[in-house]
Amino acid sequence: MVAVNAEGNLEQENSYAMRRVLDVLAERIAMIIEFERADDDVSDHQRGHYFPPHLVTRDARKGAPQSFKDVIPFADLPERLIHLAKSADLLDIDLGILLTAMSVNLQQRFEHFFIVLNNEVDTRGPNVATAIRLAGYDPDSAEARSRLRPDRPLLALGLIEITNSKRSLLTQVLTVPERVVAHLLGDDEFAPGTSSIASFMGSPLLPEELLPKLPDDLELPVIFRAGSGTAGREQAYALAYRKSGKAPLLIDGLGLSRVEDVCSLQIRECVREAALAGSPIVLDVRHADTGMSVSEIARLFGTLSVAFIILIEAKAHVELWHGSTVDLPLPTAGVRRSWWEHLGDGTERTAAADAAIHVDPQELHAHLTNGGPLAPRAIESGTLTQAVDPEFTLADLVASPRVTEALRELRDRVRHRTVVLDEWRMRPGGGRGRGVTALFSGPSGTGKTMAAEALAGELGVPLFRVNLASVVDKYIGETEKKLDRVFTSVEDVDGVLLFDEADALFSKRSGVSDARDRYANLEVAYLLQRMESFDGLAVLTTNLRANLDEALIRRLDAAIDFPEPQAEERYLLWLACLKGNMGRVGQNHVQRLSVLPLTGGSIRAASVSAAYLAAAQGELLGPAHLLRGVQQEWSKQGRLSFPTTEFEESFTEAAHDEPDKRI
Repeated sequence: MVAVNAEGNLEQENSYAMRRVLDVLAERIAMIIEFERADDDVSDHQRGHYFPPHLVTRDARKGAPQSFKDVIPFADLPERLIHLAKSADLLDIDLGILLTAMSVNLQQRFEHFFIVLNNEVDTRGPNVATAIRLAGYDPDSAEARSRLRPDRPLLALGLIEITNSKRSLLTQVLTVPERVVAHLLGDDEFAPGTSSIASFMGSPLLPEELLPKLPDDLELPVIFRAGSGTAGREQAYALAYRKSGKAPLLIDGLGLSRVEDVCSLQIRECVREAALAGSPIVLDVRHADTGMSVSEIARLFGTLSVAFIILIEAKAHVELWHGSTVDLPLPTAGVRRSWWEHLGDGTERTAAADAAIHVDPQELHAHLTNGGPLAPRAIESGTLTQAVDPEFTLADLVASPRVTEALRELRDRVRHRTVVLDEWRMRPGGGRGRGVTALFSGPSGTGKTMAAEALAGELGVPLFRVNLASVVDKYIGETEKKLDRVFTSVEDVDGVLLFDEADALFSKRSGVSDARDRYANLEVAYLLQRMESFDGLAVLTTNLRANLDEALIRRLDAAIDFPEPQAEERYLLWLACLKGNMGRVGQNHVQRLSVLPLTGGSIRAASVSAAYLAAAQGELLGPAHLLRGVQQEWSKQGRLSFPTTEFEESFTEAAHDEPDKRI
């Protein structure tokens, strides 16, 4: 004896029920044909081409067949068909039409039946009139014909299709897509085009009680504004499952086409899969460029009568949408800690657990499982920004104690803004965001850009450096549009936004002497307003603080001055630049080099130049190479010579000394 599992039993029962239904349908067809052909003296080869008057009179007098639900009780239908009827709100006439149209996909004999019933030799499926009659209605019934309107379930959900659309409605032929037939027979595999963009959501990483609470009266459909770190997909799953009892179908908007017609077809195929399973839909269009707008997709969902949740960016706007829109809240520090405890082993404790880093449970789970940096979903470099994966933290910086302390305070301000602004409710009004803005000023080469990268590394987020040449546009209004795209994209991943040489954008507003001055002032005014509503960390660097607009200075959360390094700091900078590649250089050489008044950028450049000289000569890096590198950097800065001949001779003498200590 062969054991059959529960799933196999269900499949056998479903197949048996389908065969019973088809047998009843065949008997029903036989009765109709027997009645119609009782006085039929038309030969088979003339059928569909010759219509004797007495047969036309007979057809005019015949009554409607028995109702479909009276012939096949609902409880006797295959289990999957019962589920589909409930989830798609199918009436008994819908079921009759669907089964009639599907019969030719299941048993070949029905093709011959419909040639006779349709009275046409070139059809292989039921026409509308035949399907309506077999469902138990007169073809001239307004109720029956209305069930084949595009906005009714059969056509709207893609359960049936109508061919020969140029003919009158009653003579158009009905077909059932193979995917629908396969599902009703027990096949759950998506069509290839759908499986690449849609899947049923598995159990969420977090239980609903660990998510920020949403309104109790929230219903579907709804649009979630879900920024990074708001657990958008988990929130959508929780609401959809609570309302339907089914795992929702997730559509990844990144896989939708940019061509409108193709995008619409993809959406409809996904809706059909959801209808077959009786599941609501979650569509995530964050960062997606689709051929249909969110409002168009929402209207299409509404037309198809499907329950849905759409996830959009935190500050996206949906036009012509009159349903519910909910801004998902960011979790508090306590909630984030509970995520760490739930997803990890409960023992890992890092500053990132308490930081206001916007990471979703998927990224946090990947970090705790596989290690690696804790960062939100990355954005690739574009024409407006250059994405930088930070290689430094504050521990790698060589700076004065005052600068180091100021940078730590800035880091802590970013980490604890959720506590201060949300939990303690000290958030300023007037549309101010949750972001932090800092100005790094000082001479070139003093470490301003590296400090911004170190802050990003400390916070575990990417750094985005603004390409000013791509942002600034000669056309009026275009600069503001590009800047808004920059701010919005970085906000959503909680990255650090770096405006290097910020005085090019934030220069003082001048008196208006022509149209150019007027629009330049408008750009600065827009920037100041957008900075206030920004929700991330923005760092501005400049060598010319005096040239910045005073209104910008007032809006800063922190202003850190980077002075030129002193001798002790220069010594540490030389060691940092040379470590691992000292060659024949000793600490005594580095000690003497630190006397030269060079910035960190110049020290780095001199070290690299010296390394190239040594490599070209096939030698290890030595004091003479460093001396030449320093001379090149000195000359590059416009200085005519070294400060004194004595220094050069002293260093040359040191170069011939045997290094007393290697690094």
